[in-house]
Amino acid sequence: MTATDLWPPSGPRSELLARLAAMIDAGGAAHFLDAPVARADAHDVPEASQATATAVERVLVRLLWLAHVDLDVAIDDQRRFDPAPRRASDIRWIATTAGVARFQIAAIGNDDVVGLLSHEVGLAYAAWQAGAAAYRDAELPPPSERDGSIAAIYLGLGVLATNAALEGHGGLGLAAAIYLLAIQAVLRDEPIAAHATLRERIPAHLVEAVAALAPHREAIAAHLGVDLHAPRAALVRDPAPPPVAARPEPEPTQRCAGMRTYRIRTSNIRAGVVLGALASAGLGSVALAVGVAVPVFGALVVAPIGVGAWLKRRRYDECPRCLHQLPPPATRCPGCGATIAGRVASTAEMDLLELEADDDGVPPAPDDLHATGAPTGR
Repeated sequence: MTATDLWPPSGPRSELLARLAAMIDAGGAAHFLDAPVARADAHDVPEASQATATAVERVLVRLLWLAHVDLDVAIDDQRRFDPAPRRASDIRWIATTAGVARFQIAAIGNDDVVGLLSHEVGLAYAAWQAGAAAYRDAELPPPSERDGSIAAIYLGLGVLATNAALEGHGGLGLAAAIYLLAIQAVLRDEPIAAHATLRERIPAHLVEAVAALAPHREAIAAHLGVDLHAPRAALVRDPAPPPVAARPEPEPTQRCAGMRTYRIRTSNIRAGVVLGALASAGLGSVALAVGVAVPVFGALVVAPIGVGAWLKRRRYDECPRCLHQLPPPATRCPGCGATIAGRVASTAEMDLLELEADDDGVPPAPDDLHATGAPTGR
């Protein structure tokens, strides 16, 4: 990588620096030049990585504290039961109003949650900064994902944001994020300890970019409107992030509370057949090894399947939402808390009932659906 590749900026890089310059003009250069860059490890974000709303809120509060941004945090936990393990998190900034950054949690996965949240904090800050601008005469549009990621780097959360770009989080590609990290490193003109926590091959690319840009330090500062020699007011924050009280997690047995479910008649015959088939395979192998007669071999192979089906033949009612067995007198599912609205013959019938719900949210009775001739076969 050569200097002519990166400087003077053109195309997308010129747009990146224009947006960064606007943030510096509005919020000052101290965030970009003086605030410690957050490390992507427990040194700066020691909160335990747990899939709880409390953990998410504590990380958001700490990230805002690390960034010297005086915003409170409000969480709207919208998680619903998902029987499949989730890898991707869905946590989004919603609005910044009256000094409060509001975030919504739809899912907490096992991806880079802290990195994702650094982008969302950038969005919260970008909106706050724009809302604080004087002489605005119309409601401003929300900041773009790109603005949020640029803001995260401006605020000193760039290492977290760049690592998260490896997983597709944020509004910048990896090359653009590395470019802005290099611009920051060149202007600071000193080692940045947090760069040691960059992932995979990012540090090597960053070193190349810094070497290519270093001869243009004064030109970069002028391009961004930064006077490197002028005194800057020190950033101030509390000695530690404010405490976050633990919030209760949704009870697993109430994950579908407020929703409807239905009784579906079922049995475990299929499971019995599968278990019988496994037993048949084992007995068949033994029979072949010892050389039993053909009639005996046939009985050893076929009988376990029939026995398995017979043992699992008992029929019972099941909740299609959580597959929990429903006792006869129950009006709510003991497995997920959904209200039992009647009996259906299949999940397809349940879906039709939900689609045909009245405006007041009350679905037609299952018997009404049967009268229309809708299919009820499983």
